[in-house]
Amino acid sequence: MDPAVWFPTIIILMVVGVFVIFDILGSPIQK
Repeated sequence: MDPAVWFPTIIILMVVGVFVIFDILGSPIQK
């Protein structure tokens, strides 16, 4: 595949993954 295609996709998946992890870890702390 073209690096110009999968590189931005990996970054987006990493950013989304970080937000999901912080949401899972943050939920018990806030409650």
